[in-house]
Amino acid sequence: MNTINQMITSSDFQKQLYKYMDEVSSSREPKFIMRRSKPEAVLLDLETYQDMLAILDQLEDRVRYEEAVQTLTGQKGVALSTVKEQITSSRK
Repeated sequence: MNTINQMITSSDFQKQLYKYMDEVSSSREPKFIMRRSKPEAVLLDLETYQDMLAILDQLEDRVRYEEAVQTLTGQKGVALSTVKEQITSSRK
């Protein structure tokens, strides 16, 4: 990805919104929206955004799992079902 080609001004973005939405949807390459020559926002296609949310959710689950294991480490013979139960209850 050539980042320079993905940078657009906010005024150009306003004028050509649908064009940029189509480009992002078809290429799956983000557009960086600039204001006063500084990056201000990013336009992503929906699938990429959803993928990012799914990865974030998996990472959060992993952190919860690690915390549960650390909490239960002091106990002998901790069953996996106990760890899973603790993770599930922490999501509620």
